[in-house]
Amino acid sequence: MFAMGSRANRWAWRGLRAGALTVTMLAACTTHRTPTSSVEVVPESIKVARPGAAWPAGVPACALPAASVDMSADCGSFHIAVRRARADLDAVAELTSIYGSGTAEWADLPLLGEAPVARVTVNGEGMHLHGWASLGDVSFRLRRRVDLVAQHVWIRSDSPVAILGTSGDRVAIAVETPFAAPKVMETLVGCDLFAAHGAGDGAGEARLETASRSVVPTARVVHVHDAPGGTSVLTFVPSVGARFDLLEERDGSYRIAGASQALSFDGWIGVDEGEPVERIVDRDFGDCLDQTDSCPSVVTLRDAPVWVGVGPGGEAMGSVDRGRAVILGERRDGFVAFTMENRVIGPVGGRRFWVRESDVGGASECGE
Repeated sequence: MFAMGSRANRWAWRGLRAGALTVTMLAACTTHRTPTSSVEVVPESIKVARPGAAWPAGVPACALPAASVDMSADCGSFHIAVRRARADLDAVAELTSIYGSGTAEWADLPLLGEAPVARVTVNGEGMHLHGWASLGDVSFRLRRRVDLVAQHVWIRSDSPVAILGTSGDRVAIAVETPFAAPKVMETLVGCDLFAAHGAGDGAGEARLETASRSVVPTARVVHVHDAPGGTSVLTFVPSVGARFDLLEERDGSYRIAGASQALSFDGWIGVDEGEPVERIVDRDFGDCLDQTDSCPSVVTLRDAPVWVGVGPGGEAMGSVDRGRAVILGERRDGFVAFTMENRVIGPVGGRRFWVRESDVGGASECGE
């Protein structure tokens, strides 16, 4: 279980204390429900209480800059379906960011427990579209490390997390674990922890010692302690094939460390809960390449409003910057349908993007 920590982490103690229980199996058809056996149950996930508390009056609302979106997976690729209104089910446009070619800024986060939809501005190739989208379309990253149990369980800085909503003046986040159970852990963090400029600063990030051996869990449920024979700080069910770094062996205990994409832990288990083996080092030779190269023939002549629909009209939903390459289509009533050259942002459901004909024209020579 998590040990008591700061006020911000007390939810974790309550959640785990309620979840990592010894569950009593009850005999059927007995008047006094006499217990017959006990099985320790580890919760599927550790959750923040729902519904979330209202955002305090007078406190600036949380807004997430483009730099808060995680760009580490698939070379910065992600997809966002943009709706016209929060309650809409159908998207009218989509952002498909490849190699970091598009960005998204978020505001009006939902209350925890409500549908995870927030206001979004998507940007790509000089086009800016305003609408609503699911927070589940992307992962976000934290600027600083977040301790769940000081020195033993933490979310690393600059790691991907899911945003679930707000509670009070804090943001509820979820991280995947390297365990079979709990698979997910949630906590509350301040809005200021989300990256505003480039990569996270790594403040307070612990560096684990280099391990030459690993430990394969042999117990169905593993109990991690703060010291050999000390206080329990984490209980988990290991996943199939799990192995953790072996950092030290002392007083009948192994000090182990493990991590998922975002969550790390470091603590002690009994020698009867794991078996030392040679360490296997994973290597990743992936590469991300810039695959854009173009010389446009038609560009926007000025910053221009953009309409989204089967035809032009209604309220403009975004804009496209001056000098951006576009591909033109049907012309109608002084408007022209268009797509962006690389289609980072595109319409869906038979809709098209429209600009005024007067806002597009021939491009200057490449390089100017």
